Amino acid sequence: MYELLYSGFDTLYVAFQGALPVETRRDLAKAKERAKDQNQPALTSIGPGIVDAHVSETGSRGGYAFVCNTGPLGETWLFKDSSDSSNWNIFVNIDAKSLLVAGYHETKRRLFDTLERMGCLVGAHAVNRIDFAMDFLAPGFELDHNLFVTPRGMKVKPYWGEKEPNGKDKVSAVFANRRTQSVTIGSSARRQIIIYDKRRDSLDKHKYYWFQTWGIDPKDRSKEVYRVELRAGKGELKEKYQLSTFDDIEQSVGDVYKTMVEQIRYLAPFQTDSNVSRQELHPIWTKISELVISVMQDSFTGLTRDQVGELDRSTVIEDSVTMLIAYGIRVGVAEGLSNEEIENDLPNLVEKLLSTKSAADRNDTGRRIKRARERMHFIPIGSPNVVHD
Repeated sequence: MYELLYSGFDTLYVAFQGALPVETRRDLAKAKERAKDQNQPALTSIGPGIVDAHVSETGSRGGYAFVCNTGPLGETWLFKDSSDSSNWNIFVNIDAKSLLVAGYHETKRRLFDTLERMGCLVGAHAVNRIDFAMDFLAPGFELDHNLFVTPRGMKVKPYWGEKEPNGKDKVSAVFANRRTQSVTIGSSARRQIIIYDKRRDSLDKHKYYWFQTWGIDPKDRSKEVYRVELRAGKGELKEKYQLSTFDDIEQSVGDVYKTMVEQIRYLAPFQTDSNVSRQELHPIWTKISELVISVMQDSFTGLTRDQVGELDRSTVIEDSVTMLIAYGIRVGVAEGLSNEEIENDLPNLVEKLLSTKSAADRNDTGRRIKRARERMHFIPIGSPNVVHD
């Protein structure tokens, strides 16, 4: 009944003992100042191996002076402004999209390669968080936070979203126009499980690559997709299981997830036995219990970096055109044009406005073009290479 569409690692946080060379930190400080001046991340290159990155205008909590992003299929790197390589000065966050394309093992290899290209002096490392995600095609699934059985003291937090206007949602007495969109159990600092409507989330956040991963049409509302994420934080990995290194994770993280889904259970609905220990698991939970045994097997989607990049490019174009049309209509209304005049002459109206504005201030237009090219540096748009300042 519930078909597995995708499974794989979804988030990875790693801390490194080490430091950047002083000249590299100076370059990052200059890029950070440029980012403040232009009110957007500044494009720069890091280290002798020339790692392109966007440097944020602010640092991050924990004493990290520099926040550097190497693109949608890269990583977010945090660096402290310190030369002491015995300290934990480096932290990296790899999100779902990067892991989706590369998988765990290739991602791990790339991390050490990137550190070398940046010129980092690196010692020990520690995995601070690793999430495992499973997406299910779940027609008719009704998420109910009351069906979770958890250890004493663990919080269960539901989130209610609006129902989709497709007429199939049942109307409850309390939440007449609402539906449980997600349920979160526990804390991400230790262990946490979250179940949520991934189809809705992907549409809201314009993450259309997930639909290509699943092989379903974003417009098909009958294809309900729910995600189950198992999140193991530092408190769970290191303090409870003494897992720290990549080798530790590869040997034992399956046991962490297995214990998690045994101690936090989701029950099948409409059971009458008052003893929850005898009640049957929901079919989704049964599948999850089977899947966590083999979490270290990379689950490749068949999507290449180029395919995901092309989806990102298409999304940028579509969103920008939508905004352009909306603002053109807004100007037409403000100028007192009729609905018919706006509909018939919108392209000419937009072209005239852009031509007039561009001609009036070519310096400003040139600056905006440069900023747009820097901002979209990691999206495959076929533009000439950007010359770094």
